[in-house]
Amino acid sequence: MDLSHIFKSKTRQALLKLYFCDSDSSYYLRELERILDIPVSMIHKELLRLKEEGSFLSIKKGNRSYFYINKSYPLFDELKNIVRKTIGIEGIIEDALKKIEGIESAYIYGSFVKNKANLANEINLFIIGKLREDVLSKELDCVRKFAKRKISYNLYTKDEFNRKIEKDSSILNFIKSPKIPLKNENGAYCDNNAANFTYKSLRAGHV
Repeated sequence: MDLSHIFKSKTRQALLKLYFCDSDSSYYLRELERILDIPVSMIHKELLRLKEEGSFLSIKKGNRSYFYINKSYPLFDELKNIVRKTIGIEGIIEDALKKIEGIESAYIYGSFVKNKANLANEINLFIIGKLREDVLSKELDCVRKFAKRKISYNLYTKDEFNRKIEKDSSILNFIKSPKIPLKNENGAYCDNNAANFTYKSLRAGHV
């Protein structure tokens, strides 16, 4: 069956990215609005369509309706593979990071950026902020399972980064490497535009 119609709206793409990162997850509408930064009316409309198609279900808990993926949907595996191939790992990781409080900036760097097609390349993340590392690890575990890729990360607070910038080998390697921004030095998620990232901006503490 042709599933190309499944990506006909950006709201639907955002929902599928989020849910397929962790197919056991369930969310209520206002929670999805906060995570995705999309008006709740648009989210609700797409979820109702997905329910009608059979790929999503919902359950009532108190006064909230929680929406989740229907794993018994006949085309579940095919849909998951299409999401993985069409939307891309960068968007999946970015959506996972959006759920974590305290991230100031985040980048993919290294061999994956040079050659995305090589599945053997590890995905390296560089993250600056004050956050719970156990929450970060949990979210990245979901991405690893979904993407079937090895993902590692370096995590620094801004103070640690500025203090170690000239002597830490991990930071120096990051500075020299090609990058894909996930959340830039201004605190905005980037939709994976090309990074304008320089040693000067780092040294000035703008990360």
